[in-house]
Amino acid sequence: MTTIDRLEGILNNLYSLKEKVLVCIDDDSSDLELMGRYLQHSGYTVLSCSDGDELEKFFVNYQVVGVFTDLIMARVDGLGVAKLLRLYEIPCFVVSGVECSSSKALDCYRIGVEFLSKGDVDLKDKLLKLVFDYVDKR
Repeated sequence: MTTIDRLEGILNNLYSLKEKVLVCIDDDSSDLELMGRYLQHSGYTVLSCSDGDELEKFFVNYQVVGVFTDLIMARVDGLGVAKLLRLYEIPCFVVSGVECSSSKALDCYRIGVEFLSKGDVDLKDKLLKLVFDYVDKR
């Protein structure tokens, strides 16, 4: 069974869970720490993991209301995670070091997922705006 299959089964039980959290996924620990620090200002508990494979444990124990993921990771790519979460109407945002004009970034836009570059000088403000626009208004 693939990670995506396991996540799909877990997502079916999403609404019975209690604490609302945001999740950050990135295989670069410094980027993961920075995103987590920025998102703590949103008022939500922020949980972190270094790979999409680890994401499923959060869906078991929490109500995940938004996911911020790197695009390219070793075992599970962020685009695959984003596609699955879109099916369940869970806001998912890609925050990556790849160029906005790359084919991977364009794939994000095609499926309706917001894409942010880690190099944006106002990344913190953009992350918090996404939480306000997509998560808080659900």
